[in-house]
Amino acid sequence: MIFAGDSLTIVLLGDWNRFYIQPNWIADNVYGRQEIEMGVNGQGIDFSVTYRCDGVTIAPSQSQILFTSINTEHATLERLITCVNNFLQRATTPILNAYGFNCDYIDSDGSQFADVIDHMTDNDGIITCGYEIKASKITRTLSKAGKIINLESVLDGNQLRFHFNEHHGESTSEMPNMTIQQIEDFLRESRELVEAFGYEIEDEE
Repeated sequence: MIFAGDSLTIVLLGDWNRFYIQPNWIADNVYGRQEIEMGVNGQGIDFSVTYRCDGVTIAPSQSQILFTSINTEHATLERLITCVNNFLQRATTPILNAYGFNCDYIDSDGSQFADVIDHMTDNDGIITCGYEIKASKITRTLSKAGKIINLESVLDGNQLRFHFNEHHGESTSEMPNMTIQQIEDFLRESRELVEAFGYEIEDEE
Protein backbone atom coordinates (compact mmCIF):
# COMPACT_ATOMS: atom_id res chain seq x y z
CA MET A 1 0.00 0.00 0.00
CA ILE A 2 1.38 3.42 -0.96
CA PHE A 3 0.33 6.99 -0.37
CA ALA A 4 -0.73 8.63 -3.63
CA GLY A 5 1.81 11.44 -3.65
CA ASP A 6 -0.35 14.11 -5.31
CA SER A 7 -3.62 13.23 -3.57
CA LEU A 8 -3.41 15.64 -0.63
CA THR A 9 -5.97 18.36 -1.25
CA ILE A 10 -7.80 21.07 0.64
CA VAL A 11 -11.23 21.99 -0.73
CA LEU A 12 -13.10 25.20 0.07
CA LEU A 13 -16.81 25.25 -0.79
CA GLY A 14 -18.49 28.64 -1.08
CA ASP A 15 -19.94 31.17 -3.48
CA TRP A 16 -16.79 32.82 -4.76
CA ASN A 17 -16.78 35.89 -6.99
CA ARG A 18 -15.27 35.00 -10.38
CA PHE A 19 -12.82 37.85 -9.87
CA TYR A 20 -10.98 35.58 -7.43
CA ILE A 21 -10.45 32.96 -10.15
CA GLN A 22 -8.47 35.30 -12.40
CA PRO A 23 -4.74 34.54 -12.86
CA ASN A 24 -3.52 38.01 -11.87
CA TRP A 25 -5.48 37.94 -8.62
CA ILE A 26 -4.33 34.38 -7.79
CA ALA A 27 -0.70 35.27 -8.56
CA ASP A 28 -0.65 38.46 -6.49
CA ASN A 29 -2.89 37.50 -3.57
CA VAL A 30 -2.51 33.74 -3.15
CA TYR A 31 0.94 32.75 -4.40
CA GLY A 32 2.53 36.16 -3.89
CA ARG A 33 4.47 35.60 -7.12
CA GLN A 34 4.24 37.25 -10.52
CA GLU A 35 5.33 34.13 -12.40
CA ILE A 36 2.93 31.17 -12.16
CA GLU A 37 2.06 28.29 -14.47
CA MET A 38 -1.43 28.21 -15.96
CA GLY A 39 -3.23 25.30 -17.56
CA VAL A 40 -6.54 25.18 -19.45
CA ASN A 41 -8.65 22.01 -19.60
CA GLY A 42 -11.51 21.62 -22.09
CA GLN A 43 -12.56 23.97 -24.85
CA GLY A 44 -15.23 26.49 -25.84
CA ILE A 45 -17.38 27.55 -22.92
CA ASP A 46 -16.83 24.21 -21.14
CA PHE A 47 -13.33 24.67 -19.75
CA SER A 48 -11.51 25.00 -16.45
CA VAL A 49 -8.21 26.57 -15.44
CA THR A 50 -5.51 25.47 -13.05
CA TYR A 51 -2.59 27.39 -11.60
CA ARG A 52 0.68 26.02 -10.23
CA CYS A 53 3.60 27.49 -8.32
CA ASP A 54 6.02 26.21 -5.66
CA GLY A 55 4.50 22.72 -5.61
CA VAL A 56 0.92 23.88 -5.01
CA THR A 57 -1.79 23.57 -7.67
CA ILE A 58 -5.01 25.58 -7.48
CA ALA A 59 -8.13 24.59 -9.43
CA PRO A 60 -10.73 27.34 -8.89
CA SER A 61 -14.39 27.58 -9.78
CA GLN A 62 -17.25 29.72 -8.51
CA SER A 63 -18.48 27.01 -6.13
CA GLN A 64 -15.21 25.47 -4.94
CA ILE A 65 -11.48 26.11 -4.75
CA LEU A 66 -9.25 23.03 -4.81
CA PHE A 67 -5.68 23.26 -3.50
CA THR A 68 -3.37 20.29 -4.21
CA SER A 69 0.10 19.60 -2.85
CA ILE A 70 2.57 17.68 -5.03
CA ASN A 71 4.01 15.92 -1.95
CA THR A 72 3.83 15.91 1.85
CA GLU A 73 7.23 17.40 2.59
CA HIS A 74 7.09 19.98 5.38
CA ALA A 75 8.18 22.86 3.14
CA THR A 76 5.46 22.02 0.59
CA LEU A 77 2.83 21.77 3.33
CA GLU A 78 3.88 25.21 4.56
CA ARG A 79 3.33 26.65 1.08
CA LEU A 80 -0.01 24.83 0.80
CA ILE A 81 -1.29 26.26 4.08
CA THR A 82 -0.01 29.73 3.22
CA CYS A 83 -1.88 29.67 -0.11
CA VAL A 84 -5.11 28.48 1.51
CA ASN A 85 -4.98 31.09 4.27
CA ASN A 86 -4.09 33.84 1.78
CA PHE A 87 -7.19 32.96 -0.22
CA LEU A 88 -9.44 32.81 2.85
CA GLN A 89 -8.19 36.16 4.14
CA ARG A 90 -8.34 38.05 0.83
CA ALA A 91 -11.31 36.58 -1.07
CA THR A 92 -14.52 37.86 0.44
CA THR A 93 -17.65 35.73 0.34
CA PRO A 94 -20.88 35.90 2.36
CA ILE A 95 -20.39 32.39 3.70
CA LEU A 96 -18.05 29.42 3.64
CA ASN A 97 -20.31 26.41 3.18
CA ALA A 98 -17.77 23.73 4.04
CA TYR A 99 -14.15 22.72 3.74
CA GLY A 100 -12.29 19.46 3.82
CA PHE A 101 -8.98 17.63 3.59
CA ASN A 102 -8.49 14.67 1.24
CA CYS A 103 -5.86 12.01 0.55
CA ASP A 104 -5.64 8.55 -1.04
CA TYR A 105 -3.81 5.31 -0.45
CA ILE A 106 -3.60 2.77 -3.28
CA ASP A 107 -2.54 -0.84 -3.64
CA SER A 108 -2.14 -2.77 -6.89
CA ASP A 109 -2.98 -6.00 -5.02
CA GLY A 110 -6.50 -5.73 -3.64
CA SER A 111 -6.82 -9.40 -2.71
CA GLN A 112 -7.06 -8.69 1.02
CA PHE A 113 -9.96 -6.30 0.52
CA ALA A 114 -11.48 -8.70 -2.03
CA ASP A 115 -11.80 -11.23 0.81
CA VAL A 116 -13.95 -8.68 2.67
CA ILE A 117 -16.13 -8.13 -0.38
CA ASP A 118 -16.47 -11.88 -0.98
CA HIS A 119 -18.12 -12.29 2.43
CA MET A 120 -20.92 -9.82 1.71
CA THR A 121 -24.21 -11.66 1.92
CA ASP A 122 -25.67 -10.31 -1.33
CA ASN A 123 -22.88 -11.72 -3.50
CA ASP A 124 -24.68 -15.02 -4.07
CA GLY A 125 -27.77 -13.21 -5.34
CA ILE A 126 -25.70 -11.17 -7.79
CA ILE A 127 -23.95 -14.27 -9.12
CA THR A 128 -27.24 -16.21 -9.32
CA CYS A 129 -28.62 -13.49 -11.57
CA GLY A 130 -25.66 -14.03 -13.90
CA TYR A 131 -23.66 -10.91 -13.07
CA GLU A 132 -19.92 -10.55 -12.52
CA ILE A 133 -18.78 -8.05 -9.91
CA LYS A 134 -16.25 -5.82 -11.70
CA ALA A 135 -15.83 -3.14 -9.04
CA SER A 136 -16.96 -2.62 -5.45
CA LYS A 137 -17.17 0.45 -3.23
CA ILE A 138 -17.80 0.70 0.50
CA THR A 139 -18.44 4.11 2.06
CA ARG A 140 -18.22 4.74 5.78
CA THR A 141 -18.59 7.86 7.91
CA LEU A 142 -16.31 7.75 10.96
CA SER A 143 -16.62 9.99 14.01
CA LYS A 144 -14.04 10.55 16.74
CA ALA A 145 -13.87 13.41 19.25
CA GLY A 146 -16.17 15.53 17.10
CA LYS A 147 -14.14 14.95 13.94
CA ILE A 148 -15.80 13.44 10.86
CA ILE A 149 -13.84 11.26 8.43
CA ASN A 150 -15.54 9.96 5.29
CA LEU A 151 -13.78 6.80 4.13
CA GLU A 152 -14.38 5.38 0.66
CA SER A 153 -12.87 1.96 -0.11
CA VAL A 154 -12.91 1.13 -3.81
CA LEU A 155 -11.86 -2.14 -5.43
CA ASP A 156 -11.61 -1.77 -9.22
CA GLY A 157 -10.26 -4.92 -10.81
CA ASN A 158 -7.16 -5.71 -8.76
CA GLN A 159 -6.51 -2.14 -7.59
CA LEU A 160 -7.63 -0.97 -4.17
CA ARG A 161 -8.00 2.68 -3.24
CA PHE A 162 -8.76 4.17 0.16
CA HIS A 163 -10.02 7.75 -0.11
CA PHE A 164 -10.06 9.78 3.11
CA ASN A 165 -12.02 13.01 3.52
CA GLU A 166 -12.02 15.00 6.75
CA HIS A 167 -15.18 17.07 6.47
CA HIS A 168 -15.96 20.37 8.18
CA GLY A 169 -19.47 21.30 7.22
CA GLU A 170 -20.68 24.17 9.36
CA SER A 171 -21.47 27.24 7.26
CA THR A 172 -19.76 30.32 8.62
CA SER A 173 -18.99 33.90 7.61
CA GLU A 174 -15.83 33.80 9.77
CA MET A 175 -13.00 32.32 7.75
CA PRO A 176 -10.92 29.64 9.51
CA ASN A 177 -7.16 29.96 9.90
CA MET A 178 -5.71 26.60 8.91
CA THR A 179 -2.49 25.18 10.31
CA ILE A 180 0.08 22.62 9.27
CA GLN A 181 -0.79 20.72 12.46
CA GLN A 182 -4.31 20.11 11.14
CA ILE A 183 -2.92 18.63 7.93
CA GLU A 184 -0.28 16.56 9.70
CA ASP A 185 -2.92 15.19 12.10
CA PHE A 186 -5.17 14.28 9.16
CA LEU A 187 -2.32 12.50 7.37
CA ARG A 188 -1.28 10.67 10.54
CA GLU A 189 -4.83 9.54 11.35
CA SER A 190 -5.39 8.34 7.78
CA ARG A 191 -2.17 6.34 7.92
CA GLU A 192 -3.14 4.84 11.28
CA LEU A 193 -6.44 3.65 9.82
CA VAL A 194 -4.73 2.02 6.83
CA GLU A 195 -2.32 0.23 9.17
CA ALA A 196 -5.21 -0.79 11.43
CA PHE A 197 -6.77 -2.51 8.40
CA GLY A 198 -3.66 -4.70 8.26
CA TYR A 199 -1.82 -3.05 5.35
CA GLU A 200 1.88 -2.30 5.29
CA ILE A 201 2.62 1.18 3.92
CA GLU A 202 5.54 1.62 1.57
CA ASP A 203 7.31 4.82 0.51
CA GLU A 204 5.34 7.41 -1.49
CA GLU A 205 5.22 6.84 -5.23
